[in-house]
Amino acid sequence: MIGVASRRRTGLARGPALFLSALLSLAMASALAGCRDSGSQRLDVQGSALERGFHLTLYGDASASDIQALDVAIHSELVQYEQQHTAFLDRLARLDAALPTRFGVSADPLEQAYRRMAHAWLIDSLAAWLDARGEERYFLEVGGDVRARGTQSARRPWQLALEQPDARGVSEARLLVLDDRALSTAGDFRDRWRGLAGNAETPAGWWLANGRERVVEVSVLAESAVEAAAWAAWLQRMTPQAALALAEQRSIAAYFIVTAGAGYDVRISPAMTPYLDVERNVSD
Repeated sequence: MIGVASRRRTGLARGPALFLSALLSLAMASALAGCRDSGSQRLDVQGSALERGFHLTLYGDASASDIQALDVAIHSELVQYEQQHTAFLDRLARLDAALPTRFGVSADPLEQAYRRMAHAWLIDSLAAWLDARGEERYFLEVGGDVRARGTQSARRPWQLALEQPDARGVSEARLLVLDDRALSTAGDFRDRWRGLAGNAETPAGWWLANGRERVVEVSVLAESAVEAAAWAAWLQRMTPQAALALAEQRSIAAYFIVTAGAGYDVRISPAMTPYLDVERNVSD
């Protein structure tokens, strides 16, 4: 049975990933679990979707044949989403080609902006489809972003493990309860020294900035994956002080990892605190 999702990279994820303990298969695969949960059947679907690692766990109060039919229907929906995704990318490519460009600016801004949000769109679309079918207990993960509803086995809440690195770089895990919410993460504190200053920190960039604190990773909890992804991307570009102030002002549930010397500091907005199970921290 699935208990707590931990923060790791999935095979196709382009960014930090929160996923269930078993690694995702690169080929689309489905499995009906043999265990029952007070008469409920469990369905696992995993593989790749929209160039990202994908995982769905669902509990349904239905017969095995009905769950099997749902499995087939989910695959059919994923095929349609892939077709819509490809068609939309083609339209954006044509629009990008028609836009004027200037030196130092990406020639395909529309496509890049969409690709950063496409997996969140997929999560919300599939969640809405499941809700319309009356499914009330599921956990969706695409490319590291997640959305959950209801409970898992034994009617326990869905939980995620958010890493909490300290000033020495040693991590523990903070448990986050997830119910009818989506979580999206921007940045990755493990890639602190990769890339150019401003997006991912470099040693030179850090010294040029006089060691100022930076948000290297932020996770946002919201009602939809698109909303969570949009706020996470925006907050990650801000200074820690400004980002936390905005989160407090807008009641955004945010979990920040910021630079602190050679290590890190974790800051949590008031709106995020109620979802953290402080009494059940676990070692990484």
